[in-house]
Amino acid sequence: LGVKILGFNWNYSNNLGEGVAEEYEENGEKSQGGITELGIKVLREMKKLGIGIDISHMNEETFWGVAKNVNNPIIATHSNSYSLTPHRRNLTDKQLIEIGKTGGIVAAVLCPSFLTENKEAYLEDYFDHIDYMVDLIGVDHVGIGSDFDGADLPVDMKDASEMGKIKVGLQQRGYSSDHISKILGENFLRVLWELENNSEKMDSHSMNIQIDMDTDRKLKVKLKEKGNIRIILDGKESIHKRDILELEYNLEFENSEIFHILTVEVENGENKIDRKTDIINIS
Repeated sequence: LGVKILGFNWNYSNNLGEGVAEEYEENGEKSQGGITELGIKVLREMKKLGIGIDISHMNEETFWGVAKNVNNPIIATHSNSYSLTPHRRNLTDKQLIEIGKTGGIVAAVLCPSFLTENKEAYLEDYFDHIDYMVDLIGVDHVGIGSDFDGADLPVDMKDASEMGKIKVGLQQRGYSSDHISKILGENFLRVLWELENNSEKMDSHSMNIQIDMDTDRKLKVKLKEKGNIRIILDGKESIHKRDILELEYNLEFENSEIFHILTVEVENGENKIDRKTDIINIS
């Protein structure tokens, strides 16, 4: 579906690993253990699909579990330096160095509480974090994380319309045009291309599959040649039929959500897998 980056957590813990809050949101119970076996399994699938892991909301134990089990660049989409500002969402020097070793990227975030322990934050605080991380792990591994979709901003940045101030500030800090281009986006593009290149390219012969769903939510699958059909609905395998040409199946949805993700996989005798994934709107 084009998803390129996935984060396991938003502060709280879940079935994939622990968030920085180290507790479960639904009941407030404390969590332990870092990354789970399911989290490791998801990491492996993400590598196949070319999806990068975002560690920004993970606790440190989960981070190191990811680092041990991932074989791709690690991404922190919006975090800063813990050494400069000891906020639970910021990253220690050891974490930053590890991300650099993987060829990954740390995208500096504008949220004031991540920038300074002072009452008010300014863009100079933001540039301090960028400078620190560039000095520690290199300009190829630092980017812009912003967090415009919910966080407060420094006093001297009104909104996204003032992003030009970041370029000007980097120029004033002595960064070259090439380095500024890397920080403002080229580093992220490099990481995304590397994730794509490391993915497992599936043999695509999707013209062999015809998929339809009628108004009664009956799924119809037709193949040009016999194969093993596997249907996955909202992440759960719902049916697996072997060596057939056609399949009719009534889709049953476990919740009242409008949008659902349906995957149909077909494997032929040569162990070639064709996969089609789509978002279903049942409104």
